[in-house]
Amino acid sequence: MSLLHLLFGFSGRINRGKYWLAIVLWLAFWVIALPVCLLAGFYILGTNLVDGELPSGSDCRVIVTSRTRLAGLEGAELIDLEPMAPENGLAVLRKMIGADRVAADPVAARRVVDLCGRLPLGLRIVAVRLAAKPHWTLARLVERLEDERARLGELSAGALDLEESLRASYRRVAQQARLALRQLSHLSVAEFPAWTVAAVLRVPLRAGEEIAESLVDARLLEVRSNQMGRPRYRFHSLVRLFARAQPTE
Repeated sequence: MSLLHLLFGFSGRINRGKYWLAIVLWLAFWVIALPVCLLAGFYILGTNLVDGELPSGSDCRVIVTSRTRLAGLEGAELIDLEPMAPENGLAVLRKMIGADRVAADPVAARRVVDLCGRLPLGLRIVAVRLAAKPHWTLARLVERLEDERARLGELSAGALDLEESLRASYRRVAQQARLALRQLSHLSVAEFPAWTVAAVLRVPLRAGEEIAESLVDARLLEVRSNQMGRPRYRFHSLVRLFARAQPTE
């Protein structure tokens, strides 16, 4: 089966290199009628940006990436990407900064992976920073990341910025959902049910459930079901730090 990759990286501005690559490969697809093609362009923010761009044909397959769940794509299979396993995170560091550097301080390397929340973007950022600063030890980076107030600021390297990625999702949810996220981030519990969301906002349970689910769709809350099948929500550690730092509106 052929595979057509549609990899979008939208951040509010056009990457000219990706833009022209997309045009060239799109023309190649239609002119040469190749069943397999690679496209690079925008990171998808909504289904309205996808529908008009998808090629037709039974031999085409498309991969679309987005921080939000694109539930409106008919016939699409939705796959949630979870934080990386610790060993996979270490493999990323080995590949980008060298196995010898990781082996020199394996304890610090594992701590770096954990402090990045095992997020691919976070690991890529720290790897880029370490590669640019060969005189830095992993222990020095750990020391900088241990400060919760400065951690998100450390996870930035040029155009790669984890905090800005979270901020883009935060701005797209409703004001009431943003309020809930800020207030919930100060709770000293690992996870909570929907009625907690309703309680902090002083709204009916159904409204609290809808707000919680909107935050899940925006990838600002994680969700799991308890033994009775009822959803319980929790923060990723870096999202909690981000939410606590947001000003009131």
